[in-house]
Amino acid sequence: MQNNKISGDIIGIAISGQTSAKLKVTYYFRNADEPTVIATLTPKTLLPMAEIVKMFKKEKFGDSVTDSDLHDILTKN
Repeated sequence: MQNNKISGDIIGIAISGQTSAKLKVTYYFRNADEPTVIATLTPKTLLPMAEIVKMFKKEKFGDSVTDSDLHDILTKN
């Protein structure tokens, strides 16, 4: 994932195991702005693409906060 000509973000998935009992899935994320690859281990789980994208966005941008929650955080003493 690090040595290629893709200039955008990359999501990679590694799957191993001969049976469902031995299934191991690792999701890799590479942000286009950073050279490092982040591995997020989710053992024995194949996720729908929408969930994988959600994981990537959380890794890249952090947790989203509503305006109401942000107001509560900023006004706490």
